[in-house]
Amino acid sequence: AVAMFLLLKANIEDIIGDRLSFDEYPSVVPMPPGKTSTASSIRTRSVRPQTRAKSVGKKTKTFQGPRVIVFIAGGMCYSELRSGYECMGGSGEREVIMGSTAFVNPSNFVEDLASLAWD
Repeated sequence: AVAMFLLLKANIEDIIGDRLSFDEYPSVVPMPPGKTSTASSIRTRSVRPQTRAKSVGKKTKTFQGPRVIVFIAGGMCYSELRSGYECMGGSGEREVIMGSTAFVNPSNFVEDLASLAWD
């Protein structure tokens, strides 16, 4: 069986590369005419973390193109979060924003399994 974070990473890379299949992942609303799967970005400023301390010798990352927003209902583990972070690096230079209803670590998962009632 393939780990879910590998499938998630492949899907995010397909979104970034404009290769995500509309047959497998149809759109809820019609896409604008002349567009494939991504909308144009209206963002013109760079994305920089807002900190009070000066960043001496540190590089700030700027992103190009539209953001990729991923939301997972039911919970996300940290390896899935890491796969989104890995997609931001390299030549992609796209910002990936990830969210979920909960973050699940191994101990919480085992506790949830133990709390299930068996009828």
